[in-house]
Amino acid sequence: MGNDLLRNRRERLPSHARPGTSMSRAELAEAVNAHVWAATGRRIALDAHAIARYERGQSHWPGRQYRDGLRAVLGAATDAEIGFYRTPRGNAVREIRRSSTWDTDTLTGLADLGSEYVDLTRRGLLGLAAYSTVAAALPSESWWAEMGQRSAERAARGVRSVGFGDLEAVRESVAFFSRMDQRHGGGHARAAAMQYLTDDVHRLLNGSFANDGLRSQMFTAASELAYVAGWMAFDNGEHGVAQGLFSSSVKLAAEADDPAMAAHTLRAMAHQAIDLGHPTQAQVLAAASVAGTRYQAAAPRERALLGVVYARALAATGQSRAASTTWRIFV
Repeated sequence: MGNDLLRNRRERLPSHARPGTSMSRAELAEAVNAHVWAATGRRIALDAHAIARYERGQSHWPGRQYRDGLRAVLGAATDAEIGFYRTPRGNAVREIRRSSTWDTDTLTGLADLGSEYVDLTRRGLLGLAAYSTVAAALPSESWWAEMGQRSAERAARGVRSVGFGDLEAVRESVAFFSRMDQRHGGGHARAAAMQYLTDDVHRLLNGSFANDGLRSQMFTAASELAYVAGWMAFDNGEHGVAQGLFSSSVKLAAEADDPAMAAHTLRAMAHQAIDLGHPTQAQVLAAASVAGTRYQAAAPRERALLGVVYARALAATGQSRAASTTWRIFV
């Protein structure tokens, strides 16, 4: 069921760009972004696609800042007046799954995932956040080419200046959380890693960069952090959360134009799918990890690992003969 309350309130507001018509979804998103920035000094990346999801009823409880901004712009006193409500247990699981899809804006999806994670943590529902085979479907090849352009356009609108010191801080944090995971397992520091990624790093990704090189490196660092946080969740049995983080990692790598990092995470996603008994999805993900520049850009050790997981995925789908000769493809 769609969110008619939200849509009706939007359509009652006039468009500033086209007099005599209703405010568009894009205009509403821009107005909310501007309000949150003016009220809190924090940047969010709400867009027309997210508004469309809300109006279709595909997200019943966006993050707090999104709800606050929407209420302010639409003149609502409560969340209920714009059709938002806390989801019951089953819907909370589906919210995590939606953050794994590829059509959601990278940074909007990352913020939503953080909000959903906090909500699930408070209610102790992480064990229910199961793997979604629907979310495992990959976008078309044209999607990869579009992501870098999308990131550059967003950076051009950024306000906060992001420098090399910020990049170094994120890289150091990635190393720290990776050591924690390796030494103590995913049950330690995963909440801290998630909060840092979806709060501090999210703000940096919405910033203004001195050049494309710095922007690309920051998105790669964020992709690495999402990957580490995803492994933490995976190790802890929070498979829906892990899937959402892995998907975010791939999208961040795509925006960074870093095919090797994307391949690295796609391999992890294929590994997860195999372990959870979804061989068809595993083969799709593993094949994507070795496709085109993603395999070519990987380091020799990573190429070997990509080949191993691809062979495992083939074997899991009953293609044992192809799996046994996979090594020939990569030499």
